[in-house]
Amino acid sequence: RSGPVTLAACERQQAAQQYHMANWKPGTKECCSGVRIWNTDQCFDQVDDRGVNTYSCDISGGNRNQHYALTKNGYLMKAQPGVAHKMCLSINSGNKLGLVDCKSATASTFKRQWKFEPVETRLYQQQLAKHKFDDNF
Repeated sequence: RSGPVTLAACERQQAAQQYHMANWKPGTKECCSGVRIWNTDQCFDQVDDRGVNTYSCDISGGNRNQHYALTKNGYLMKAQPGVAHKMCLSINSGNKLGLVDCKSATASTFKRQWKFEPVETRLYQQQLAKHKFDDNF
């Protein structure tokens, strides 16, 4: 369901706290140009005074509101065409995710925690191997 992302203490088994990169890069069929909440159709979208909002994922990569990248330094950078400086998600004083200049001392960093492979992925990979297909079959 669309709406603002809320922050909470990390819980390993909390599905609503599991995210993955998603959506094609514009003009390609390569992954990934956005952030998706696991096992839903919701992706990070626009940022307003309520924080980061989610919206149905545009897997084609055409919705520029959904363009986010996790940098090597742990910043969640928001793609904003025409903006000279890079903007990143950061936890603000209202305990919400807002946008700040990525070079700002207040820019938050994020890290991957509790990496997991969904059972569907494992079964898919087993079937590809069994039938001698690759991901491009």
